[in-house]
Amino acid sequence: MIDILFSLLFASFLFVNWQNGFLLITVYGFLQDPLRKITPGQPVIITVLAALSLIIVFCKLKFSSSSPSLFSPFKNQQNIESVVSTYILIVVVQAILGYIRYNSMVMFTIGLLSYLIPIPILWVVWYANKNFAVIIKQAKIYVIFGIIVSFTIFLSYLGVNWPILKAVGDGMLISSDYGPLISHSGLMRSGEIATWHIATAGCILIGYLIHKNNLSLYMIFSPVLGGMFLAGLLTGRRKFIGEIVVFVFVYLMLYFYFNSKKALNNTYFFVVLIGGTLVFTYFFPLDLKGIVDPGLQPYLVRGESVVGDDRLVSLGFNSILWAINRFGYFGIGAGTAGLGMAHFGGTIEGAGGAGEAGLGKIVVELGIPGLIIIVYLIFKLLLVFWRNLKVSFYLNKGELSCLNLIYFSLLIANIPMFVASSLLFGDPFVLIIIGLFMGNLLGIKRALGLDNYPYVLDRI
Repeated sequence: MIDILFSLLFASFLFVNWQNGFLLITVYGFLQDPLRKITPGQPVIITVLAALSLIIVFCKLKFSSSSPSLFSPFKNQQNIESVVSTYILIVVVQAILGYIRYNSMVMFTIGLLSYLIPIPILWVVWYANKNFAVIIKQAKIYVIFGIIVSFTIFLSYLGVNWPILKAVGDGMLISSDYGPLISHSGLMRSGEIATWHIATAGCILIGYLIHKNNLSLYMIFSPVLGGMFLAGLLTGRRKFIGEIVVFVFVYLMLYFYFNSKKALNNTYFFVVLIGGTLVFTYFFPLDLKGIVDPGLQPYLVRGESVVGDDRLVSLGFNSILWAINRFGYFGIGAGTAGLGMAHFGGTIEGAGGAGEAGLGKIVVELGIPGLIIIVYLIFKLLLVFWRNLKVSFYLNKGELSCLNLIYFSLLIANIPMFVASSLLFGDPFVLIIIGLFMGNLLGIKRALGLDNYPYVLDRI
């Protein structure tokens, strides 16, 4: 079965151009989990279909004639190339040290993939920006699949017993004041993965609706967004609420900054926003009285509890000290704290304790030097993204600027997500989507035909 799947994967890329191959990365990313569920033994190797698709597209583009270098996206971008090189060097060295220490090729591979897989997708997306229509298609495909995943979560909640709707393995039960809650995952292999894609797709849709400012679109998609939010609650995971709140705040602030006149005249948006809020609070008051389906109440109560959650401090920043006390200042190797190691029986004793917290995981695997270079790299990247956004809105306030503002806001929203819980960021498809956001923001000048004008910002 696995041989057939991978044969079909390679065959599908032989007969498509790079544009369609690029779109297939997203398609395979959403199909890999249901395919794994219906494959005997549910082999974990199927979850790398999206990563393999990315590698195939990357190789087709990279080995073609007149292909840009791997570091082309970072050139003329505020001297960030040297920081990226240092980051790659630290990851490779730590992966090698981990292999020497524990003699595990699986650990070595997981370590490299978990830190470096965003780079090839970043390059592919940067390259694809010369044909921005492909980027728009990818965003639409992603949102459509996000809506489909939401629908399948409702089917799972309603008791539909299809194999593709069951969680991989024994599934997850979440403790609550109402007893154990089933984490419904729909098409995806876990509720954690499902809710991240639902929240991300929902944020893209919210940003697009605000940009379009069309009453008909608001009326059509407001119920869709409400359904996606409820589907997220049915996973039993709460962090997606924080992602949405941070995204909306950042996006609206920057939207007003770049579109002050348009924002002030955006009557439809504010009417729907205020009216929708009043309707929601009327039908769903804080005491949760009047809920039609009592089965929803535990999920809604759990969603409300995100307000008082202190995970950002308790599991986030405190994990740095825990990792230093347990493993020292210089780490024990890339991949040693990766969740994927559990599938291959190679878990390092104690290292998995930092897996829930992103900063602690980095310190365990890359040490304090790795954490410092990653924080500095993120700072430099955000600065580059911001300057590129300014160029984009100065020259073009259409869909190009809208989509990149959405992606910038999503990147900001995912920073506290990673700090509080890094488990889902070990998923290759999630990392591919993060790399896609970054590639689009680095490719703004390429999309505008300004590759050879590094000092264009000095005139804006």
